[in-house]
Amino acid sequence: MHLSCSTLFRMQIYNLFGLLWTGNYILALGQCTLAGAFASYYWAFNKPKDIPSFAVSRAFFRAFFWHTGSLAFGALIIAIIQFIRIILAYTQKKLKGFGDNSAAKFFLKCLGCCFWCLEKIFKYINSNAYILVCCLWSKTCKE
Repeated sequence: MHLSCSTLFRMQIYNLFGLLWTGNYILALGQCTLAGAFASYYWAFNKPKDIPSFAVSRAFFRAFFWHTGSLAFGALIIAIIQFIRIILAYTQKKLKGFGDNSAAKFFLKCLGCCFWCLEKIFKYINSNAYILVCCLWSKTCKE
């Protein structure tokens, strides 16, 4: 089977986005698991008696089975922002061979900085949303 260069390039882009989304989902699942385990300890009224056994594994299964959609949605937002940052870096690397264009370099650097800030803001919002989702056991987006 012979694939053209453009088909291979599109497949690599697809795999890159899948890698970003999967990596961010795994991080979200870890954050939600820890938040659920800490919440089960924090909200126990009688600390030695009411603390559940296997709190981390229970929190993992609760996060995986009940909050997968919320975690995947938050991971998708972060993956899109990271993907745009990668495209900007790729464009910036490709423009180096075309001579000295100060305006384009400045514009790409500003966009890269803005998307870096946007990524940090959304990561902060997502981590707090994951904590609320696991502690309150509710959905992120209501229908």
